[in-house]
Amino acid sequence: MTEISGSSSQAAANQVQVQVSKAVGLEFQDGGGQAPSPSLMKKAIHSQIKQMSDEVTNGLKQLYKQYIRPVEVTYKFGEFANSPPWEDADFDAPPMVVMLGQYSVGKTTFIRYLLERDFPGQRIGPEPTTDRFCAIMHSNQEKIIPGQAAAMDITRPFRALQRFGSGFLNKFEVVMCPSPILESIYFIDTPGVLSGEKQRIGRSYQFPQVIEWFAARADRILLLFDAHKLDISDEFSDAIKMLKGHDDKIRVVLNKCDLGKGEMCFCFDFFFSSLQMHRSNFKYI
Repeated sequence: MTEISGSSSQAAANQVQVQVSKAVGLEFQDGGGQAPSPSLMKKAIHSQIKQMSDEVTNGLKQLYKQYIRPVEVTYKFGEFANSPPWEDADFDAPPMVVMLGQYSVGKTTFIRYLLERDFPGQRIGPEPTTDRFCAIMHSNQEKIIPGQAAAMDITRPFRALQRFGSGFLNKFEVVMCPSPILESIYFIDTPGVLSGEKQRIGRSYQFPQVIEWFAARADRILLLFDAHKLDISDEFSDAIKMLKGHDDKIRVVLNKCDLGKGEMCFCFDFFFSSLQMHRSNFKYI
């Protein structure tokens, strides 16, 4: 291990400053010249981070194609692991954030707040409104891509969803929206889970298995709960169990917490007692 001296550290910092300065089109000479505005500095730093991220992603793609993918194909790894070989779109896609919760807990509203705007196809209301899986991604123009078309598009990371059949793809869509935050991440809005056996029988696909697929590829999983409705249905419990092995990705959001201090303490006690019956070691917001 090489120890970095103070002079080396300062030289590295100066090099970063020079790169940022070139990115904003300014030059610094012994403290002279006009300092760039915070917005230009922020844009330059984001540009440098994206450049480094692209270099890492391209390196991973090359390593995967050269060493890992041939082994997967030779030993038919995808057939018993239900995970076909990765394509370029799986590497190039931004980080995925999955919203999971029962009906009317505020998943779509939470996404709308982060986007700072409405998005095509959004349905918000006190009754169960979102009845399909919806991937909200970035584009300069608003449009909705049906699930069948999205699963056939080699430029999108959803080709592996074909394994769930047309029953699921008919309930899946990709929404393109020109929101700045979607340049860095994209969201998966999931159907609200209802109580009772009727909804489970009425589905044309296996909801827990689909959740397991998204959980394996997600970078963050947000479990949203309504502070006024803390019960956990059987189907939602099955979905939570499918998150096993992804505890580091999970964050629990207790939404609609406009309660008094005493009510909130009771709410926390009841909520975590109920949640620990299904899973443990959750981090909450």
